[in-house]
Amino acid sequence: MKNRLNILLIEPRNEMTLTGGGATPPLWPCVLSSLTPKEHHVDFIHCSYEDVTEEKLSKYDLIGISSRTDTACHAYQIGDICKKLKIPCVIGGIHAFFLQDEAKEHCDSVVLGEAECLWQNVLEDARKDKLKEFYKCEHEKHHDIPASDLSITRKYKYNIKNIIETVRGCPYNCSFCSATIYNGKTYRYKPIENIINEIDSWTRKSSLAHFADLNIASNFDKAKEVFSAIAPYNLTWWGSASVNVADDDELLRLMAKSGCSYLGIGMESISKDTLTEINKGHNINTDFKEMVRRLHDYNIDVYGFFIFGMDTDTIDDFKETAEFVIEAGIDFPIFQILTPYPGTRIYNTFKEQGRLLTQDWSKYTRSNVVYKPKNMTPRELVEAVFWIYEEVYSKRNIIKRFFSRWRGVKRNIYNTIMISHFAKQVKIIKRNNTII
Repeated sequence: MKNRLNILLIEPRNEMTLTGGGATPPLWPCVLSSLTPKEHHVDFIHCSYEDVTEEKLSKYDLIGISSRTDTACHAYQIGDICKKLKIPCVIGGIHAFFLQDEAKEHCDSVVLGEAECLWQNVLEDARKDKLKEFYKCEHEKHHDIPASDLSITRKYKYNIKNIIETVRGCPYNCSFCSATIYNGKTYRYKPIENIINEIDSWTRKSSLAHFADLNIASNFDKAKEVFSAIAPYNLTWWGSASVNVADDDELLRLMAKSGCSYLGIGMESISKDTLTEINKGHNINTDFKEMVRRLHDYNIDVYGFFIFGMDTDTIDDFKETAEFVIEAGIDFPIFQILTPYPGTRIYNTFKEQGRLLTQDWSKYTRSNVVYKPKNMTPRELVEAVFWIYEEVYSKRNIIKRFFSRWRGVKRNIYNTIMISHFAKQVKIIKRNNTII
């Protein structure tokens, strides 16, 4: 039995994902590091910044790897090296959760679900050299959201330095998303005192922070309490919320006062037929332009997320969406190709219909077409997505949005960095994109 484990946590990479792979520190290693008993040692490698080699892996007693679908192939490559070197390896994450038998071929153990609720069991079994094949967390019985230890990520130069999670879960169960199954349909909230303690531990509070919640305003009353509590810190932060966030003036006022500068909104489509198809009914009756205007009234920039490639979509939708985005003044529109991730209803439907073109997970990046679209060819879909990026992010339209209102010097600097980073990423992906 080992009294002390030397542990390495690894975030694999896929640089062809539209939003890039290394702008923000991942939350999971920060959480697991905070939960690891002091007698053990924990290191972290983010593969967007640092390569994993046999020499590095050979120094450790236990390797932990997280896997999204787009990074699964790289996770498996690292797992195979661990098996070759006979180093105990555990793979978790949302992809392994849905394809556990596939993941098990590349590691000793698979963690199913939220790893924090069973991390102590994994460590105890690793000390005894008796890792189980599968560890399963039942989030219905596990309601805590642990604190994170950001010190493990500080060796890398992330654009966003600080990250925190305040609420978990999603009741919407959209057809293209698996968050409801993975995290549960009931919202779970981190106590405000824990949120404050976590922010107190940040070494650079003036840096841009990411609130990594699917919907930070899932409960208006609780969100108002959080925003009121963090207001004295003078933060600048980015988060995500549902379209109803603009329905409450007091919420927006407190959100802005707390330092919210950027808010991601899953608009998905301007087509009511498409919103119905993907079970996004709560978006249908929302006036997106009015929502954006109200957020701008509180000097909050909007990241508007759109998906193309649904069975209701046609080529004409791209021009209409471009015109809408420009007219609405959406600050950072993000256009993604529908990707049928394992665990989603769309994946199951396309698989049953024989429409999946590949199960090479490295292509599941939201910038490749991995299925047969209904109303256009894969090439037409890819080319249309890059066309809308070039149209909406043309110099003319960037300047128009930039001068639409005064955001402050600090925000303008952040915006310039973000647009530059994103434009560079789109060019890289366009240059390397392959039509399946």
